[in-house]
Amino acid sequence: MRSEAPLLIPPGRSIYGDPNVRHPAADILNCIGFYDQNSHVMPDTLREGRGVLADGLEDEWVEYVPTSYDGTKAVPLVISRHGGGQSGWGQCYATSWMHVAEQEGFIVAFPTSSLGPPPRRDPSEEPSVESHPMMTLDPASHDVALALGLIEDLAARYAIDRTRIYCQGMSMGDLMTMRLARTHGHLLAGIALAAGPSPIEALFDRDGGRRADDGPVPCYQARGERDVMAISKGYDGQATRYDINEANKRFWIQADGCDAVPLIRIEGRNNFEFYLGRDMDVVVRDVKDRGHGQTFDDARYAWDLCFSRYARVDGRIVRLAAPDRGYGDAAAVAVATGCRKAYVADTRIDLGLPAFTLEEPQPPADLHLPAPTFAPRPMVYVPAGFLATAFGCSVEERAGGRAVRVTTPAGRVVEISEGNVGVVLDGKVAAMWRQAEMAE
Repeated sequence: MRSEAPLLIPPGRSIYGDPNVRHPAADILNCIGFYDQNSHVMPDTLREGRGVLADGLEDEWVEYVPTSYDGTKAVPLVISRHGGGQSGWGQCYATSWMHVAEQEGFIVAFPTSSLGPPPRRDPSEEPSVESHPMMTLDPASHDVALALGLIEDLAARYAIDRTRIYCQGMSMGDLMTMRLARTHGHLLAGIALAAGPSPIEALFDRDGGRRADDGPVPCYQARGERDVMAISKGYDGQATRYDINEANKRFWIQADGCDAVPLIRIEGRNNFEFYLGRDMDVVVRDVKDRGHGQTFDDARYAWDLCFSRYARVDGRIVRLAAPDRGYGDAAAVAVATGCRKAYVADTRIDLGLPAFTLEEPQPPADLHLPAPTFAPRPMVYVPAGFLATAFGCSVEERAGGRAVRVTTPAGRVVEISEGNVGVVLDGKVAAMWRQAEMAE
């Protein structure tokens, strides 16, 4: 009888529990809470280490060595940093880095930080990069020393390709990865950040000038659409999570010399922005309906879209493959409320009028209607004439401008009338998500 190949991701018992504690290795944590998390069965081959790596302090970590490793060939190394209150073991448990390492043939290590979660700051306090050790550029900080010491320890025990050392982190680990890249970026061939963007005041001064860094580093960033947690409110006390995400994106776009206008792509719940540069790119992945955490497949995206593409040779970033200019969707569209321009097929075009948002109206209380089973999302509207500019359609006004007849270059015809969700598409009744509206 032919034996079956082992499963890369074996089955286990799905549980709902606290992601900040250690669960039995055979349990798979699936929960939504402070951290959105999906875990996996932990392997017997995971190696747990303890020792003094830096500053005379004893640290802990876990490391995974792929079964293909035999020491005859130098392999890449990934250092993966955990979120606040978690551990190196928990970071391995919560991610697919171990599985990607097995498939791609690199070593991955997960150090446990001695730092606690960043403290909540009083919004009335003066913003300061000194408000938490992770926000400073102090290279003597132990989380930096721990990462550097672990790299040296692993390089002494395994054949590590020094041109291909990468760092990734989630939440607090995102902050630590950012600081390592800004103080010792010359050692790294790429970084991946998830769910923990650094405060604006840690990256830019009050005049918008970028604070110090250690040179360009290829960067992948993953953010959850519903992740609203922010540990700082910026210089004016008004910054939102969106503002902080934008600052972190802008920091690396500038540091890496990338185009300010991205290519965009939509894959299911993933919304991608690709900021292209001569030597390296910045990739941003926004995950629809995701809260604070990292998706289980985030390691695969970080490896495929960043780490697998770069090495650092003699201090310079080198692409391991020709730049991929096929990132963008041919018909991708991005619009935002209040904006007069849109991204279409990787270019900017004029909408004619600003896009606007229509909130779902609430029924009058005296109707005594049952509450909706879900909270409808507001819809973003664009002028019908946008179809002509964006896709080469002809748009003919009907009924005194209260309806339009749109004909595509391929000859398809759709009729849209004010107030209706119903439309006529190629002579047959069809529907939109929300009704057409007139805008003044």
